[in-house]
Amino acid sequence: MQVISSLLNLQARGVQDPVALKVMRDGRDRVRSMALIHQTLYQNNDFSTVETEDYFLKLAENLFHTYNIDQERVQLVAQIQPLKFNVDIMIALGLILNELISNTLKYAFPEEQKGEVRISLTRNAEQVELKVEDNGVGFPPNFAPNTLRSIGFSLIHAFTQKLGGSLQINNAEKGAMASLIFPLHHNATPAA
Repeated sequence: MQVISSLLNLQARGVQDPVALKVMRDGRDRVRSMALIHQTLYQNNDFSTVETEDYFLKLAENLFHTYNIDQERVQLVAQIQPLKFNVDIMIALGLILNELISNTLKYAFPEEQKGEVRISLTRNAEQVELKVEDNGVGFPPNFAPNTLRSIGFSLIHAFTQKLGGSLQINNAEKGAMASLIFPLHHNATPAA
């Protein structure tokens, strides 16, 4: 996966079209999201599960770095219940989280606006909720996430279905909020 990411970086250097360059960078970020899961598996010598807290924080930090976001300007606030999921579930969660954080960093804080991105993961007896919120500019008034045809939103919806979950994306009191709720799978365990 690291080789694919590096190849996309090399290819992007020769691209002049801003739309094509954006597509290549988004693809590279998705590959990095999956590569980070595999890196975590190998470092922990556990090839069946991935711990959420460490993975989500590394993923968010990579995206802040990718988008050149000064963490003095936009702060990351994380409240992640330490759980372990199998690789298939973590790939789905990682790609969803990658898209949600990327969109937040690209659109929520224009013109050097300050703010914060909040990520939370909570579990109860029957379900898990992954939430990404910001206190940025929010969505435009006629924003309808179900009608968007971008690759990113298509991935979010496809992986939400794969998890058997439901997704709400809307304006919060201040900023925007995305909430993914999915059933607690029998293989979700508290992290040690």
